[in-house]
Amino acid sequence: MLKSGIGGLQKVVPIPAKYCVKLPQGKKLIEGAGLMLAGCTALLQVRQAGVKRGDRVLVVGASGGVGSAALQMVRDAVGSGGYVVAVCSGRNVELVKGLGADEVVDYTQHGDLSGYLSGRFGGEGRFDHVIDGYGNQELYKNCAGFLKEEGVYEAAGIHYTSYRYWDLFKSVVTIGLNLVWPRSRWLGGTGRRFKICSLDDPGMEMMQLLADMLGDGRIRVAVDSVWGWEEVKEGFDVLMGGHAAGKVVIKVGEEEE
Repeated sequence: MLKSGIGGLQKVVPIPAKYCVKLPQGKKLIEGAGLMLAGCTALLQVRQAGVKRGDRVLVVGASGGVGSAALQMVRDAVGSGGYVVAVCSGRNVELVKGLGADEVVDYTQHGDLSGYLSGRFGGEGRFDHVIDGYGNQELYKNCAGFLKEEGVYEAAGIHYTSYRYWDLFKSVVTIGLNLVWPRSRWLGGTGRRFKICSLDDPGMEMMQLLADMLGDGRIRVAVDSVWGWEEVKEGFDVLMGGHAAGKVVIKVGEEEE
């Protein structure tokens, strides 16, 4: 809602018709509420990375809103001949397996996650792509050990712990350095390409495709929790905690869930 400047957390929000698609028959409003922003971000990530049949792909933050959508899209894109590894906490292992992961890495069990990934998936086992729905900067800085030289590290952004201006500014600077910093490792770069998902206007084609995917079962919306209008603060606490398993949805009325 940056273009309108009014935000989206309101009971009534006027938006242009070009940003609206019909909810598929049989689907609930809660599913629709959690679909578009995360789904469009994930779809753009998968497209920009160029994921294709038979690829080996690592999905970081696989139990989050963006990550859970990206995981399902990656699974569909690589097919049965591909291999998909998901990174999440141990409590969400069954969730991400159900969304299509062949293997799950519990990051809480590895203090040096990039070191573990390099040891487990180094050499011939390196990935063609990394789809990061969380924004793990340390993982990108050390991805050469588990991402092929021609591979792409596709991030939804850089994770930050608050919405203070200084933290937001640091994230923007970090993204800029990732994009322009030399790829040569001996010059201080990571040696791997970094791409950022910039979603200003997804367009009707992408939004309709997502709605169709929800309608025919190619994707489902993982919902962590649903909060009432008077519980917005609690919902934001869950969101900012960084451990939501899917989308955090605010229910503004008494409509059918």
